[in-house]
Amino acid sequence: MTMLPAATYIPYSSNETTPYANLTRMDCISYITAPFLINITDNNNTVTSSSCSDAAAAYGVSLSDFLLWNPELNGTNPCVLADNTKYCAQTIAVEAQSITEYCIQYQIPDPGYNCISFAAQAGIDPEQFVLWNPTVGSDCSDFLPGLQYCVAVYHYRQPGITPNCNQFVVANDTNCKSNDFHM
Repeated sequence: MTMLPAATYIPYSSNETTPYANLTRMDCISYITAPFLINITDNNNTVTSSSCSDAAAAYGVSLSDFLLWNPELNGTNPCVLADNTKYCAQTIAVEAQSITEYCIQYQIPDPGYNCISFAAQAGIDPEQFVLWNPTVGSDCSDFLPGLQYCVAVYHYRQPGITPNCNQFVVANDTNCKSNDFHM
């Protein structure tokens, strides 16, 4: 019988990070890397882009501001972001109007998400999202890219929990294998 060599554990370690574009602002709250998602179709096909105008639109900023924050792109025709390079997409967070006063967590939608997919990504149902963010409209027709929306409120009870429940358990993100009780 042939003996195989003992396995050697090599931990994964990556010091690779996506580089910033030359001369791009370093004080932005949001950065975009091409290619980026601009749409998810009804049959779950994804549409991506690398154009400057699509990048600006994805974060609700003007193309002139986007080019000002990313001087490397000025004068390029067509204006296209280099793949796997970070570009400044927003310098300040703009909060959607009329958000519930009980909001405790805000989030800016990633490019390509609509109201329904953004709510799903945040783990809340669309009706609740509209209740917390009334400016999106009852049919989400006023959902705008680049705005911060409320994705969590004080004392929110998820759907399906009985009204007389008075004790809750909060899941953590620890490794289940390290749990001595194997729960």
